[in-house]
Amino acid sequence: MTVRIGLMVFLLVLALAVRPSSQELRDINTKWTVDVVNGLSGENRLFLHCKSKDDDLGMHDLPVGAKSSWSFKENLFGRTLYWCYLRKDKAHAAFDVFWEEKNEEYYLLRRTCDRSNICIWIAKDDGIYLKSIRDNLDVFMHRWKPGQ
Repeated sequence: MTVRIGLMVFLLVLALAVRPSSQELRDINTKWTVDVVNGLSGENRLFLHCKSKDDDLGMHDLPVGAKSSWSFKENLFGRTLYWCYLRKDKAHAAFDVFWEEKNEEYYLLRRTCDRSNICIWIAKDDGIYLKSIRDNLDVFMHRWKPGQ
């Protein structure tokens, strides 16, 4: 009987220790939106192909000022990852646009997207920027690489 009570107490403590915090629960239920905007100059079109492990969001050819947008909820196991390949004229960039891996870039992403839960990536002539909605400024994130 004492062993059974001890086991029940151990399981209760274990369950409390591994249960998600209210912040983690909020994240799981939070809807995120990612926008990729063609902020190039002139008549430069932006080719865009974004994916996750489970979803291919298709290929898009965006005129200046247009955007591609999608929404999702984070994966229950904290493994949500979306990445994009962008191409302009004779340059390209490939990078993650949303991730949950807890590293320095993760905290930058969360701070920059802020409480709006909207991450706005902007392709400009000199590189790729992430819009800081809170500060109303564009943060340089990636350089264009030569070639396609």
